Amino acid sequence: MADYSSLALPYPGSIQRAGRVYPVAVEPLCTELAGLIQVVDDAAPCDADLLALGKPHLMQLLNGRAGLHDGNILCWVRTDKDGITAAPGSYFDMLSTCDAVRAEYQLAEDPAEDDQPVRNRVHAVSGDPLVSGLGRAAGIGVSVLLTVPSGRNPDRRKFLVGRRSQTVGTDPGLWHVAPSGMLEKDSQGRHLETTVSRELAEELGVMVSPTEVARRGEILGVAHDLLRLRPDVALRLDLTLDESRSLAVGDGEFVEFRGYEMAAHNISEFWATHPPSKLTPAAAGAVALLEARRMLRSTQSS
Repeated sequence: MADYSSLALPYPGSIQRAGRVYPVAVEPLCTELAGLIQVVDDAAPCDADLLALGKPHLMQLLNGRAGLHDGNILCWVRTDKDGITAAPGSYFDMLSTCDAVRAEYQLAEDPAEDDQPVRNRVHAVSGDPLVSGLGRAAGIGVSVLLTVPSGRNPDRRKFLVGRRSQTVGTDPGLWHVAPSGMLEKDSQGRHLETTVSRELAEELGVMVSPTEVARRGEILGVAHDLLRLRPDVALRLDLTLDESRSLAVGDGEFVEFRGYEMAAHNISEFWATHPPSKLTPAAAGAVALLEARRMLRSTQSS
């Protein structure tokens, strides 16, 4: 079973549930979905030494995965009261400066003791990688926590998680939220809602327009993947009964889905049955942010 306790000290905000450390730290946000992402035109350059340290990992991926190609993504710069600032970046640069951090951690015999030059360099150029994306291509992921009606009571809902296929290149066999994907720039400035709408159609066959995503989507916050040192924007989207009936395993990325009612004991059961070795950091972060939102609402209503 994966043990990420070595991440609890350098990243004190890491999520701990059922006596286990999950490799993710969360930052709740109470803001509107539309306009959350502000894109600056100039790409923030990656640190040359960090790129060099991560290049062997990139070359290994290129040699072992046919069809892997570069592309334009939006990378995290910072988060503040006005929202999230992003800048154009390269998918390959993300692999070299973020995914290489995870690969280094996983190869270490003792992550708590072994030197990790790639991770150390990220800290050196960013200061705090949970505060600043400087020096690396911290590609912004989008993780949607879908909820569907539970039974005949319209106020009862379940959140969904899906098990990824063993054939996918990233996190095979792990439970994840869906839809998910990398944030891309939209010509009309609807970066987040367009990404969600597209991924929802491609992965699950459900059609929800970007306008509807903006109207119905609820931002939960940011989940910082402590293995890759890059963020995911987590949001909740409630599907109608008809939309939930059209859910399908679209492109082979997922092989099954399960639903959990949003009551405290059901969420506790979720954590008990989904240890860090079975759950992606983004999914753990999304569920933890859902818990935080539920607790906030409970406090406000009492």
